[in-house]
Amino acid sequence: MCKGKILLASMLLSIVLSMTLSGIFITHIYAKLSTDVPSGSVRIAVVGDMDCKPGQTKQFDTIKKYNAKYFLSGGDVYYTTSDGKCVIDGLKSHGYTGSNSAIAVGNHDIKTGNDGKLRTFNGLAKNYGTKTFESGKIAVFLFDGNTKLDVDSDQYIAMKDALEESKAPYKFVLIHHPFATLPNGHHGPNGAFDTWNPVFKQNNISAVLQAHVHDSQRFNLTGLTYVLDGAGWHDTGDGLYKFTGAHPTFKGTPAEFKDDTNNGVLFLDLKNDGSKEIKGSWLTNNESEKDTFTIKSSTVATPPSTDTDADGIADNVDNCPLIANPDQTDSNHNGKGDACDPIIPPANGTSTVPVGKGNATFVPSNQSIANVTLPVDEGVAILPKP
Repeated sequence: MCKGKILLASMLLSIVLSMTLSGIFITHIYAKLSTDVPSGSVRIAVVGDMDCKPGQTKQFDTIKKYNAKYFLSGGDVYYTTSDGKCVIDGLKSHGYTGSNSAIAVGNHDIKTGNDGKLRTFNGLAKNYGTKTFESGKIAVFLFDGNTKLDVDSDQYIAMKDALEESKAPYKFVLIHHPFATLPNGHHGPNGAFDTWNPVFKQNNISAVLQAHVHDSQRFNLTGLTYVLDGAGWHDTGDGLYKFTGAHPTFKGTPAEFKDDTNNGVLFLDLKNDGSKEIKGSWLTNNESEKDTFTIKSSTVATPPSTDTDADGIADNVDNCPLIANPDQTDSNHNGKGDACDPIIPPANGTSTVPVGKGNATFVPSNQSIANVTLPVDEGVAILPKP
């Protein structure tokens, strides 16, 4: 009997070692999400693109069953006015109101003229703004992807100021139109990733929560977690948005998790012990756990570094620190902003290059022998020989 137990233990150890060495075990595996929230933690449920269907009620039942204290949604509630009312009533009947919930404004909420109802629900004067929960420990920054997000917009100025002023340990960006998504044949990204990602990083955002694309995705992009949960009950099964391409990526980065066959809810457990640690679990409607992950952040906010080019982006996260480029555009995704990429002139004609605080104009005939180097205001421009 004793020998049998020893043999069994040895076999189990061998299997564990084999699995570990083969890379099957990963660091963020832990016990399946419990309906009991861990002591000292607060639970948030996240899902977007909801509709007035029996499956949606099941999602709300699951959210309540797992004792989420707060509810966040990337929006698209009002596919029709009556459907939206049904969804909001369903939330309220499960205990989720404007006092413990936030819903970003989606494109269908705008199209049906019901964005005002969401402003009322959120208690905001505009479609964008900030809500706080848990006595200010949780800040949710609602963005409006239906309007401009670029550096010249009122939204940029207001939301950037709000991010910089917030002292909340946990900060979440909530938006309908995603900054990051895999190709799916329906909706692409909102085009503002390069503009906002440095701002989010500089201000210690815990995670960016998105919707609009009817499936589920999770990325680690430059060290920041982007989650897309558009797996509410508007579309189901084959109706969910399928990923396209053999190896889909966003800006060359694959998703750490993706699911285009199941409806489901994301749960986030936030520790209240000062560690700023978040444990995430994504459950399908039949409560099957498909994804788990951990987000760990520094307990002390990193002060902004010098902003040499005065473009509003600190040098430590600026992709072109010596030339002002507040939009942070990086067209070729090489990690260097377009403003800092070398400019190759056409065979015939001139090229204008931004340098320092001015521009240098080069004529091809000037570079018949070698590279041209000229001082311009507070810097130098080097144009290679064509």
